[in-house]
Amino acid sequence: FSVNPLQPPTLYEESQFDLVYAFSVFTHLTSETQRGWLREFSRIIAPDKYLMISVHGDFHAKLLPPELYDVYVRDGYAVTSESAEGENICASYQNREYCEELFSKDFQVLDYLPSALTSCGKQDLYLLKKKEFLG
Repeated sequence: FSVNPLQPPTLYEESQFDLVYAFSVFTHLTSETQRGWLREFSRIIAPDKYLMISVHGDFHAKLLPPELYDVYVRDGYAVTSESAEGENICASYQNREYCEELFSKDFQVLDYLPSALTSCGKQDLYLLKKKEFLG
């Protein structure tokens, strides 16, 4: 194993993995950093292979202060303590529509399981498949 920095890239080779999972990782990253990691995952995951990601979805968002919950409802995404990104006090919340749009550039959403990851609260799980690009 190795520890990755907050920002990509990793030292892994292109198409090195058949499966990458990030449980309770995106929950502490801003949307911009998530985008960077999705690009990196696309690089290191083999075509037609898999990525599993958990996020704070509707279940956790309902616990936000009203003004931040309003942002979540309006934008599909909200973040707390952005300056502490990568630490537990930074928490991001994103709904299904936001996630599917975020993930869909390089991945196909195969499954969405709301509140399925119970070891870290009730986080939503996404099973994604890397798209195979032709040409």
